[in-house]
Amino acid sequence: MRIATAVGIVASLALSASASERGFFDPKTLTAEEQAVVDKAPLGSKENPIRCEAPEGERAYLKRLRCPSGKAPKFERSGSVGLGPYEMIMDLYEVRCSEWSEPADVYMDMYHEGYKEKRAVPKFTITD
Repeated sequence: MRIATAVGIVASLALSASASERGFFDPKTLTAEEQAVVDKAPLGSKENPIRCEAPEGERAYLKRLRCPSGKAPKFERSGSVGLGPYEMIMDLYEVRCSEWSEPADVYMDMYHEGYKEKRAVPKFTITD
Protein backbone atom coordinates (compact mmCIF):
# COMPACT_ATOMS: atom_id res chain seq x y z
CA MET A 1 0.00 0.00 0.00
CA ARG A 2 2.78 2.44 0.87
CA ILE A 3 4.54 1.83 -2.45
CA ALA A 4 1.35 2.49 -4.44
CA THR A 5 0.75 5.70 -2.50
CA ALA A 6 4.32 6.85 -3.03
CA VAL A 7 4.10 6.12 -6.76
CA GLY A 8 0.85 8.08 -6.96
CA ILE A 9 2.34 11.06 -5.17
CA VAL A 10 5.43 11.09 -7.38
CA ALA A 11 3.28 10.83 -10.53
CA SER A 12 1.05 13.72 -9.49
CA LEU A 13 4.08 15.87 -8.63
CA ALA A 14 5.64 15.14 -12.03
CA LEU A 15 2.43 16.13 -13.82
CA SER A 16 2.17 19.40 -11.93
CA ALA A 17 5.86 20.31 -12.24
CA SER A 18 6.81 23.49 -14.02
CA ALA A 19 8.95 23.49 -17.15
CA SER A 20 12.13 24.26 -15.24
CA GLU A 21 11.38 21.52 -12.71
CA ARG A 22 11.02 19.02 -15.60
CA GLY A 23 14.47 19.87 -16.93
CA PHE A 24 13.59 22.81 -19.16
CA PHE A 25 15.43 26.04 -18.76
CA ASP A 26 14.24 29.45 -19.75
CA PRO A 27 15.98 30.41 -22.96
CA LYS A 28 17.24 33.96 -23.20
CA THR A 29 14.51 36.33 -24.29
CA LEU A 30 15.89 38.33 -27.17
CA THR A 31 15.15 41.98 -27.66
CA ALA A 32 13.26 42.90 -30.83
CA GLU A 33 16.53 44.01 -32.41
CA GLU A 34 18.32 40.78 -31.48
CA GLN A 35 15.40 38.68 -32.76
CA ALA A 36 15.44 40.60 -36.06
CA VAL A 37 19.12 39.66 -36.51
CA VAL A 38 18.36 36.00 -35.75
CA ASP A 39 15.41 35.98 -38.16
CA LYS A 40 17.63 37.24 -41.01
CA ALA A 41 19.77 34.10 -40.84
CA PRO A 42 18.55 30.98 -42.64
CA LEU A 43 16.18 28.87 -40.55
CA GLY A 44 17.99 25.86 -39.12
CA SER A 45 21.39 27.57 -39.21
CA LYS A 46 23.66 28.05 -36.21
CA GLU A 47 22.51 31.67 -36.03
CA ASN A 48 18.79 30.76 -36.29
CA PRO A 49 18.22 27.24 -34.94
CA ILE A 50 14.90 25.43 -35.12
CA ARG A 51 13.14 26.06 -31.83
CA CYS A 52 11.25 23.10 -30.39
CA GLU A 53 10.40 21.32 -27.16
CA ALA A 54 12.64 18.48 -25.96
CA PRO A 55 14.31 15.76 -28.04
CA GLU A 56 10.87 14.54 -29.08
CA GLY A 57 10.18 17.96 -30.58
CA GLU A 58 13.41 17.82 -32.55
CA ARG A 59 12.50 14.44 -34.03
CA ALA A 60 8.89 15.46 -34.66
CA TYR A 61 10.07 18.48 -36.66
CA LEU A 62 12.55 16.44 -38.69
CA LYS A 63 9.89 13.81 -39.46
CA ARG A 64 7.70 16.54 -40.98
CA LEU A 65 10.41 17.66 -43.44
CA ARG A 66 10.22 16.53 -47.07
CA CYS A 67 12.98 16.34 -49.66
CA PRO A 68 12.51 17.86 -53.14
CA SER A 69 11.34 14.39 -54.27
CA GLY A 70 8.53 14.53 -51.68
CA LYS A 71 10.07 11.71 -49.63
CA ALA A 72 10.95 11.99 -45.96
CA PRO A 73 14.68 12.54 -45.35
CA LYS A 74 16.84 10.40 -43.13
CA PHE A 75 18.40 12.18 -40.18
CA GLU A 76 20.97 11.52 -37.52
CA ARG A 77 21.96 13.54 -34.48
CA SER A 78 25.61 14.59 -34.64
CA GLY A 79 25.65 15.86 -31.05
CA SER A 80 25.51 19.02 -28.99
CA VAL A 81 27.39 21.92 -30.54
CA GLY A 82 27.49 24.77 -28.05
CA LEU A 83 25.35 27.76 -27.23
CA GLY A 84 23.04 29.37 -29.75
CA PRO A 85 21.50 32.84 -29.90
CA TYR A 86 19.07 32.02 -27.06
CA GLU A 87 22.05 31.02 -24.89
CA MET A 88 20.95 27.38 -24.77
CA ILE A 89 22.84 24.33 -26.00
CA MET A 90 22.03 23.42 -29.59
CA ASP A 91 21.94 20.01 -31.25
CA LEU A 92 23.17 19.41 -34.77
CA TYR A 93 21.46 16.94 -37.10
CA GLU A 94 22.65 15.68 -40.47
CA VAL A 95 19.60 15.47 -42.73
CA ARG A 96 19.96 13.41 -45.92
CA CYS A 97 17.92 13.26 -49.08
CA SER A 98 18.63 10.49 -51.58
CA GLU A 99 18.97 13.02 -54.41
CA TRP A 100 21.84 14.88 -52.69
CA SER A 101 25.45 13.82 -52.31
CA GLU A 102 25.94 15.80 -49.07
CA PRO A 103 23.63 16.06 -46.03
CA ALA A 104 22.12 19.32 -44.86
CA ASP A 105 23.12 20.50 -41.39
CA VAL A 106 20.16 21.50 -39.23
CA TYR A 107 20.74 23.19 -35.88
CA MET A 108 18.06 22.79 -33.22
CA ASP A 109 17.34 24.39 -29.84
CA MET A 110 15.08 22.11 -27.80
CA TYR A 111 14.51 24.43 -24.85
CA HIS A 112 11.39 26.20 -26.12
CA GLU A 113 8.43 24.73 -24.27
CA GLY A 114 5.30 24.54 -26.40
CA TYR A 115 6.99 25.93 -29.53
CA LYS A 116 6.27 24.17 -32.84
CA GLU A 117 8.06 25.53 -35.91
CA LYS A 118 5.78 25.64 -38.95
CA ARG A 119 8.38 26.68 -41.54
CA ALA A 120 10.77 24.40 -43.40
CA VAL A 121 14.51 24.84 -43.49
CA PRO A 122 15.92 25.85 -46.91
CA LYS A 123 15.77 23.17 -49.65
CA PHE A 124 12.94 21.32 -47.87
CA THR A 125 9.17 21.50 -47.59
CA ILE A 126 7.23 20.63 -44.48
CA THR A 127 4.00 18.75 -43.73
CA ASP A 128 1.45 19.41 -41.01
